[in-house]
Amino acid sequence: MTFTSTEGRGSEFTLLLPPSPPAPQQIGTELRTEHPLPQLGRNVGTVSTTVHNRLVMIVEATPHLLDELTHQVIGLGYRVAIARSGTEALEKIRRLQPCAVFLNPVLPMLSGWDVLTLLKADLETRQIPIVATALRIDQKQAYQNGADSFLSLPVQADSLQRCLEEVVKPLPSESPHQLSLTVLHLYELYENQGVPELISTDLTRLLHPHQCRVLEVDDLDQADLLARVWKPDVVLLDGACRDPQSYLERFSRSPFLSALPVVTLTAQMTEAANQILGLAVFPCLASTSNRPLEVGSPEVSALLQVMQMAVGIGWTPQILIFDLPTPASEHSPVPQSVRALMQYLQIAGFQTAIAAAWQDVIQNLQHQSIDLLLLCGDPAVAQAQLVEMERSLTPLEAKPPILFWNYQTHRAELNPLAQSTVEQVWGTQTEVIPGSLPMPELLARVNQVLKR
Repeated sequence: MTFTSTEGRGSEFTLLLPPSPPAPQQIGTELRTEHPLPQLGRNVGTVSTTVHNRLVMIVEATPHLLDELTHQVIGLGYRVAIARSGTEALEKIRRLQPCAVFLNPVLPMLSGWDVLTLLKADLETRQIPIVATALRIDQKQAYQNGADSFLSLPVQADSLQRCLEEVVKPLPSESPHQLSLTVLHLYELYENQGVPELISTDLTRLLHPHQCRVLEVDDLDQADLLARVWKPDVVLLDGACRDPQSYLERFSRSPFLSALPVVTLTAQMTEAANQILGLAVFPCLASTSNRPLEVGSPEVSALLQVMQMAVGIGWTPQILIFDLPTPASEHSPVPQSVRALMQYLQIAGFQTAIAAAWQDVIQNLQHQSIDLLLLCGDPAVAQAQLVEMERSLTPLEAKPPILFWNYQTHRAELNPLAQSTVEQVWGTQTEVIPGSLPMPELLARVNQVLKR
């Protein structure tokens, strides 16, 4: 747990929890301790120093420097985790695998120079870019200790942006032409069984466009051997078994197989897998027709989404909330109803944030770091501001969908003036939601917009 405090505004606490689902080695060591697990090689969570990972670690002990840098990094579209001591930094960086670390060498308990040396000597963290933040006279020492970049204090916004663009970039190993997900496709064949659902199709052909390598096997002993050699990310259990319970009990005795997330395709196999202690089970029961599956079909998309969720690389939509300013609320705090909306969206699984100013919105849009812009207030009341805001969006190449939540009215009927204002100023990529709409329906509307 970490926190930041600002006089007159209060404190913000950050509680870091294990990933959901847990990483494969966590499942094995926590739930099956009687079978110590060897290192299973590539961990999806550690391949993270790219633009796909938006988490930045800031290691800083001085409060005002920490607050200033945190605000700047968030404004560039990144998420932030913080550490205030050297020992805290080492633990969090190893666990969270951020895409970049900003490290001030002046730290309590363990100096930043020692932290830098230890991180670059560790196989699990040496690939993470470390940016030293210090006085200019420390620049030479920073590079001697292995820093990837250097920023002099106080950090300037333009220098910070250039630095992140340089250090956070796709690695050669993550080229779109290379495979990023290894799937162990396991099934059981027996007399008079018939052909399993996915065996009748070329699974490699279906999944290869999505950077997936498929290993097919119909024997548990062979599956155990392949798991040792190829170190797959996920197991895909296909077809029916004569005795699913017995089959999965044998499966669970292999520490290499049982440590992997398991995707099941039938209700029978799912029910049996859920009875086995320690298995991480992810059902994919999307119905399929008798016709052969094709690349890009809904069934294949559903399967891919479940597999990504199983290995912890699923897409989490980013929603930015902005309360439309009015003359009466220009210097007022964010309304409680808007904060309640943010909490509701977070509980529903969305990454949400409230922008303090329109300039913060523009910065996030420029970096294409949000999937939906949610504007709160009555568009008819804030019409003049909307025109100016729309002009600032014109130069942007890509714009996310925009929703207006008119929380200031509780009428069941939406104000026609509000709808016409939106259509005239913002175009057709927008929608106005009345404040009377129940939260579950509002959430459903958000999901519909994100799927367009």
